[in-house]
Amino acid sequence: MLLRAANRVFGSRLARRLLSTPRADHQTDLEGYRRRGRADGVAFLAEFGDAGEVAGRRVLDLGCGLGVRTVAVARAGAAEAIGIDLDPGKIRRAEAIAGRPPGGGQVAFVSGSGAALPFAADRFDLVLLLDVVEHLPDPAAVLGECARVLSPGGRVLVGFPPYRSPWGGHLFTHVPVPWVHLLFPDREVLEVWREGHREAVARRAVVCSPRRERAIMEAQSTASLWDCNGMTIGGFLELVELAPFEVRRVRYKVLGNLGGWMTKIEGLREHVVTRVSAVLER
Repeated sequence: MLLRAANRVFGSRLARRLLSTPRADHQTDLEGYRRRGRADGVAFLAEFGDAGEVAGRRVLDLGCGLGVRTVAVARAGAAEAIGIDLDPGKIRRAEAIAGRPPGGGQVAFVSGSGAALPFAADRFDLVLLLDVVEHLPDPAAVLGECARVLSPGGRVLVGFPPYRSPWGGHLFTHVPVPWVHLLFPDREVLEVWREGHREAVARRAVVCSPRRERAIMEAQSTASLWDCNGMTIGGFLELVELAPFEVRRVRYKVLGNLGGWMTKIEGLREHVVTRVSAVLER
């Protein structure tokens, strides 16, 4: 199969390094994951410049996952850092990683939906929406809720890989072939990805809940494998144009840092931009 051959080529260390292929942290070692999070701190906010300053702010980390980002924000001097995720299992693991119960100190974790945030209006100064918007069933509703819980002048920091980009299918863990979700049939990609997944589970590099395992095996498309909504750059710009925010900044990271000129050509931009970063202000 052509895809398997391509997978071997693009899975090599040299290819991964040249293409800056993302790597997924499977988070099987919670203590190691916590240590790395502490060492990295809030480096993930560098893409937003001064807008990423968290000191003294009330911060909501929407789609917090295992909460390392939330804890890092608290350690950087946030007045309050709350992480929210739809998955109760992730919230329980976030509490374990943080080493304190919900509501303890500056850090708290809550299970809930971004489309119906369990917080009062004007509650936060900053909302982090990082690697989340491309997975939302109703991103417009979530942005509306972000506006509601933000104080006047509050900001949302959005960062995501557009769907038509090299890694937009979120398949790089086991199929590090650029644009694989656009170039190959879903059936072939799912077959190869599942083979890699089963091998990783067998060597205990991945820990998967029964629910997640069923979702992986029952997925009918590559998009449904990671609940991707197909968010493109154009779709995002249309979304924020209708949202109750002022767009303060939109930046593009280009594949291999080849040059910003590519972002000026709309059709090309969708395929070479690997990350969109936006600052939205209420």
